[in-house]
Amino acid sequence: MKNPILLMTAAFMTVSLWSCNDNDSYEPALGIISTTLTPKGNAIAYNATVDQQTGEISNSDDPITWDVPDDAITKVNVKAIPTLGCTAYYGDIPFTDAGIDMDLTTPATITVRNRSGASRSYHISAVRNNEAGQDESLVLKSTSFIGFPEGLIDYDITVFKGRFVATTVSLDGEQENYQLFESEDGTHWSEINIICNGDRPFVVGGEGARMAVLNDRLIVFGGARTKGKDKYGNEPEVGEGWFGPAPEIRAFRVYSSTDGVTFNDDTDDIIYTNTTGNVVSSMQLAGSYYEAMSIDGRLIIKSCYAPSFGMMQVKSGFIETSDGINWTSITPVCDDNSPLVSIKASSVFNFQGKIWMAGGFRNFISASMMVSKIFSSSDGISWNYEGDLTGNLEGLMGATIVANDEAALLFGGQLVTAGGNTLNGKIYRTTDGVVWEEIESNPRYQGRRSPVIAKKDDIAWIFGGYKDLTKGNYGVPDGDEYYLDTWVKKID
Repeated sequence: MKNPILLMTAAFMTVSLWSCNDNDSYEPALGIISTTLTPKGNAIAYNATVDQQTGEISNSDDPITWDVPDDAITKVNVKAIPTLGCTAYYGDIPFTDAGIDMDLTTPATITVRNRSGASRSYHISAVRNNEAGQDESLVLKSTSFIGFPEGLIDYDITVFKGRFVATTVSLDGEQENYQLFESEDGTHWSEINIICNGDRPFVVGGEGARMAVLNDRLIVFGGARTKGKDKYGNEPEVGEGWFGPAPEIRAFRVYSSTDGVTFNDDTDDIIYTNTTGNVVSSMQLAGSYYEAMSIDGRLIIKSCYAPSFGMMQVKSGFIETSDGINWTSITPVCDDNSPLVSIKASSVFNFQGKIWMAGGFRNFISASMMVSKIFSSSDGISWNYEGDLTGNLEGLMGATIVANDEAALLFGGQLVTAGGNTLNGKIYRTTDGVVWEEIESNPRYQGRRSPVIAKKDDIAWIFGGYKDLTKGNYGVPDGDEYYLDTWVKKID
């Protein structure tokens, strides 16, 4: 949306609008050189064209995209650059480098005045596209997570109580910070100053901690704490391995909240029942980067990373809970006898009243170990083999799928084949969960794996994802670099 010749145009117009006399005394010509419009809550500025003959300013050549809500037009940050020696005003308010917030639901007036008091008026209006065009089906909202901490190690994002909520882990010197953030618009984030129930303060989250909304409660579960002390001085969880310091996870942590601000630390209250029906230590659940799905008021988590023999490795299992306190191992059974419990990095999603799994790997990442299959279940226990991921989706792992009742969309992932590994930069759509078709993307959208996606009002919000291919046998995301962009796509 940025015009690369804008500065050249501005320079030309500055010269062309300048007036001089024979004595080299001059009076600045009245004019606006350039204007940008940034709707409320947006990180993208739209260029507006100035018609010097008619005095009309409009962004008709760079219309505001369909995803910008109506109320954002009531507070558009307008930046207007006048000719040298002149000042632009909105009413009696002079424009500064910060711009002025204006209601552009109807055209407004900007006045330019020079030092002698002469003035000229311009009429400015905001133009919108109400539907996604062919080249706007995937829209860039922001190129950074505005408000997130520096040194980002891990994050997860969901929608809770109508707003976006994020957990973040970041490293600041020797301190590892675990923070929660919230956003109304999906682009600007502010930290949540959590309130801790109980007698002692605590932090929420960890490396690979994940969030879920379960029966109107926000649940944060799992995760490791291995990089540094937390803000209360608790040491990182590191032990002695075969070749030196090795990561440990010393608890299966669970935190819950009914409002996203006040949290309970449920870790010590967890009751875990294993596959034999015995209540055993919840330490057996300790892990990070769980995959989560939900159905009928139950949260089901599967396949995590956990320390073993001095390194993080894949840990298998299916565990369910309806309250975040009582957790029970379950044994999924598939009609084609696929060993579902051993599949990692699959794409899990809800679609048409069922939960689905697509792709992933078994044991370790290799072309021969990829599970290019699609499964579905109405209860999370009895599963059906539905078909295969074929063509450009064969060997897929680490994709993220989001759906409504009509369609499901697939973003990102890594393709592992005998010919090599590549990142998926395409978007695919299905209406039956089995047959996937490539759809229009955006030339600026780059291949990535494991993008974080939150659904709000049938719009998929795509937050970042890993820039690189997996490392090692299991794809543990340790030190992997992120994209920090935010995109939106209608699910239709």
